[in-house]
Amino acid sequence: MAMRNVEVWDKLFFFGIALAVAGIVGGGVTAVGVEFPLLDSWIPQILLVLLGGTLIGFSLVLRPAAGSKEREKPAQKRKALPADLGDSLPRIAVLAFENLSGRDEDEALSDGLSEILIDKLTRVDGLRTIPKTSVMRFKESHFPIRQIGEELNVHYMLEGSLNKAEDPCLIRVGLVRVEDVSNVWSQTYTEPWTNVQDVGASVAKNVVTRILQTLQPKDAQVLSERPTEEPLALEAYMRGRHSLNQFNNLRREEYLRESESYFRRAVEIDAQYMDAWGQLGFLYILRWETDANSKWLKESEQIWERILEISPGDALALAELGYVSYVSEADSSRAVGLARRAVTEDPGHPIAHNVLALLYLYLGFYEANYRIEREEVFPRDPAYVYPYTNSALALQLMGRFEEALQQAQEARRIEPRALVTILLEGAQYFYQGKVDVAERTWSEGLSVCPDTVRPILEVALAWIAAHEGDRTSAKATVRAHMKDAWLRGPYGPYFISLCALAGEADLAIDMLEEESTYAASYRYLLSERTLRPLVRHPRYRDLLQRRYSAWQKDLEHLGPGLPEQPSPPLPGPEEFTRQAGDV
Repeated sequence: MAMRNVEVWDKLFFFGIALAVAGIVGGGVTAVGVEFPLLDSWIPQILLVLLGGTLIGFSLVLRPAAGSKEREKPAQKRKALPADLGDSLPRIAVLAFENLSGRDEDEALSDGLSEILIDKLTRVDGLRTIPKTSVMRFKESHFPIRQIGEELNVHYMLEGSLNKAEDPCLIRVGLVRVEDVSNVWSQTYTEPWTNVQDVGASVAKNVVTRILQTLQPKDAQVLSERPTEEPLALEAYMRGRHSLNQFNNLRREEYLRESESYFRRAVEIDAQYMDAWGQLGFLYILRWETDANSKWLKESEQIWERILEISPGDALALAELGYVSYVSEADSSRAVGLARRAVTEDPGHPIAHNVLALLYLYLGFYEANYRIEREEVFPRDPAYVYPYTNSALALQLMGRFEEALQQAQEARRIEPRALVTILLEGAQYFYQGKVDVAERTWSEGLSVCPDTVRPILEVALAWIAAHEGDRTSAKATVRAHMKDAWLRGPYGPYFISLCALAGEADLAIDMLEEESTYAASYRYLLSERTLRPLVRHPRYRDLLQRRYSAWQKDLEHLGPGLPEQPSPPLPGPEEFTRQAGDV
């Protein structure tokens, strides 16, 4: 999306060069479709050189600003952003760079170049840099730059383009002040692709100098550091990231396998490439969520541990290892301990905060989840969808359905086609008794979501059938999907709820026994209204007793470190079953 009408400015740039060359050599040049005849006088030669230089200057100076103004088209209004972080640091977003080569395979490299800059600028203490999770949603948008700036709550935007059609490649960058959409700094680099990390360092240093009016020696050193010295490893990493983004958009497993092969290639070339190892660790979590094979969790755990052997304070590795520890071993103390250490090591790391909040959600500490997402994650990563969906789920399980709906709608505004946002929005309508709106929301999902996630929406729609008394249809959906691999992942609780509503109590309890996500806590068993048909079942009452013991233990060991305590105190199993039985 960056640098609109870039072809016009490229042509102007090269046309200026052609004029200048024609003036210097005396004509006989053909460029951009124009022939410059031989000149027999020095006066027109000087004029051509001056005119060519002027065009080159205009193309370099005005091009980024023109690209910015091209974005200024009407766009939908966003609600007010969450509160800031309480500091006055300037905030910047690096937009996805535009691929100008005309080759689809170079899209991964233009995206990768913008990610290099995000990673570098994130390490500068005097700046707040918006993570790529928020920025990438604007890649294909046509929002005006001021609109994007307000969405992301930033003061500056860095935009750019990459043309890798030839070597050396052409890289253009422009820093824009959001308030008045003015060009602060711009530059064009003509460099071999193997020098792309040097270009990234140069751009980052110029950006920091223009915004902060100085470049501290420690920042200069940080910005010059390279994650790898191997250009082929870097390119493989960029292509792996691109395939992973494709999976997140389309949920097709071939993109996961493709991404894995690229990351594996990157670490084969450079065994010390920690960023590539980290992406592999995260990818294996996604593979577990896709096919429920526990071997992926073991692979992921080994990778995070390997990273921590080399870099003991790596916040991402600490947080993700904590997550893997919980879903694979239900070790809540170790999991939360690792995630808490992660946010201590890097208090500004949004993913570390989000993982800690997610673990609190899984354990039933819903108030703590919502507090962290609201105060630590939203301001740092304002367009990252998962903090909003996690908050919606926490609010839902606290019975605050209207607030949960607002969070779900905000999540869907960010990612309108994402399965999780559609499921959550429909669920809030269902819990509020607006069954027809829930049905309409989930039915719309069937038309916009990839076919690979269609079964999950079919399960949600079967809630409606069960609610309306059509247990035959609901049971048929249970039978159709009871062997699906996704049932053991984060969407499994939707199927468990269908089983409970359809009268398949034993199957629902069997799956609850095996749960390792947010349906594994005692508080979930109390809070999830679709499970009420199970209350009188002896096995469910036994499960309540066992989960209550775990809840008491977690409260004792983890409660003192919570940012907000559960309120009011939860009833014991006997009191809950008595209350639920009276409803």
